Parts: sequence; C-alpha cells; structure tokens
Amino acid sequence: MPVSPDSRRRLSERVADDLQLEIVRDGFRAGTRLPTEPVLMERFSVSRTVIREAAQLLLQRGLVTVSPGRGMLVAEYDGAQIAEQFELLMQASGGSSAQLVAVRTALLVEAATEAARNATGQAIGALDAALAERRAAIDEGAVDDRAMFESELRFLDLVVDASGNLVLRIMTTPLTTFVRRHAPQRPRAAPDTELTLREHGALLDALRRRDTYDARRAAAVHLARVFDHLQA
Repeated sequence: MPVSPDSRRRLSERVADDLQLEIVRDGFRAGTRLPTEPVLMERFSVSRTVIREAAQLLLQRGLVTVSPGRGMLVAEYDGAQIAEQFELLMQASGGSSAQLVAVRTALLVEAATEAARNATGQAIGALDAALAERRAAIDEGAVDDRAMFESELRFLDLVVDASGNLVLRIMTTPLTTFVRRHAPQRPRAAPDTELTLREHGALLDALRRRDTYDARRAAAVHLARVFDHLQA
C-alpha cells in the first residue's frame, strides 16, 4: 500500500529529528559525514524518498550541507539560519531590530560578568591580542568603517567565548549575525574609535582582575553607547 504524502512527511520529520538529536548530543564536528542513504534507509526502515526529505529538513535547519557524492556533512554553526528565522518572526509579530539588539546587549553584559569568573589565561590572551591588533591597525591607518565594526563584533565574541557558557554562545551567535547583516556602516570618527578602545581596555582589565562588578559595568557602559550609535 503506497505511503501517503502526509505519512511520508511525518516519517521524514521523525528521521530528521532523530539525526538532529544525534548531531547535537554527540557533538559532531563540522565536516563529519553522516551515514549514507542505504545505511539510513535500513536503520530507520524507510524509503530513499523519506531519507532525502529528512536531509532537506536538516539542510533547512542549517545543521548539514549536502554534497553530491559525499552525502550529508555536519555544517559549521554560524547562526545564519536562526538569524533568518528571527527576522521573519519579528516581521510577523511587529518586533523591532532595536528590541533584538537590546536582548543581545543584555546577554553580552551577562557574558562579561561570567567571563570575569571563568576566563582562562588563553581567553584573556586572545582578547589582549585582538585589542593590540586593532590599536596597531588604527595607528597605521589601515582601517575602514566595516573593519572597525567587525573588530567590535569580534572582541565581543571573544568575551562570550571567555565566559565559558555554551548557552550564551548559542544564543548570541544568531543575534550577532543579525546585527552584522543589518547594522549600518559606522561613520569613521577618531573620538569614537579611541573611546571604543578605552572601553574595551577597561573591560579587559576587569576580566584580568576577576572583578565581576567592574566587568559588568564596563560592558554595560560600552554596549549602551554602541546601541545608541547603531540606532542613530
């Protein structure tokens, strides 16, 4: 008896959900090859069509890439798929970009607080190197609007990494992707550039001292100014 489209869809969703759980639970690295179609067909007792529909679902979720001759490979998580979903949800619900950025700001302030507790020497070193690299680029005049904006995002990403909180990483990545896509070019202004460096330096100093209060305050002050700048 032929399988109806609805039944096949439910089967493909179940297969996709099971594979998604396996990818997340077992921490598959990007580039890991998932089992071939024949292996998955036997494992789930379903048709090739169901497996291919499940692959498309995983592709839409941003969990895999599909390569001819190689099958499904675990994708690098960059937040792009979730960022697109955020955008659609905001359009449907009437939410604003400003509200989304405000949520990201709150998460980054928390990340700074946790980084003051948890940052390793390696994490502090990465932040120090990022700050020194930006200072050198500014001194050499080798920066532009987009480069400065990207260095801002990169520094804050490193703060999230330093927190050691994987949930914060998962939550902030798509929000940062959204900001990167939609934020206007920041005008080049030396006072703003110098102030950003000082604010980042103050945050880094607080992380070195393991001072959660100063880290939270430094992050809040800096991010409030950046938020106002983005909305201007």
